[in-house]
Amino acid sequence: MKFEKFLKGCGTYGQILERENGDKWLVCCGVGMRVPVGVVNLLGIGAVGEKTKAIVEALIKADTDDKVELQRATVPADGKAGDIVRVFGDGLGLEVGIYNADFGLLEKSDVNLAEVEIEDGDIDDPQHSFTGRKYLLVLDRDDAVIGFIEGTNNI
Repeated sequence: MKFEKFLKGCGTYGQILERENGDKWLVCCGVGMRVPVGVVNLLGIGAVGEKTKAIVEALIKADTDDKVELQRATVPADGKAGDIVRVFGDGLGLEVGIYNADFGLLEKSDVNLAEVEIEDGDIDDPQHSFTGRKYLLVLDRDDAVIGFIEGTNNI
């Protein structure tokens, strides 16, 4: 994933999550990326809320067996480029769509992708429902999650 582009897009709104193992994640607007080793100066130093921590941890630990690839792009009849939704799927009905702006964060080498759906039981938060939230996970060669993009229901 294009970390530098994501960092610029976050501006001062990003939040840094530091995991127990020392990994740092930059999270903003439903997108998160692992901060590359050696990057130490970031503007996004706001405190991460418990809900965000729980979501990131659930995504990092998610089952990554549901591999997907780009299937199609959709755009509403009166839509513009920003309204394009890129739909990733397995060809058997499993699908997750992401907006065009978030698609721009993917690199050509980001081909190890998975779909995951967060369920209410995955995150202990009685004030929020997570049922039906889908995410596109970006994985490294060893299937470790290195980034995620929240999906949209507009597909």
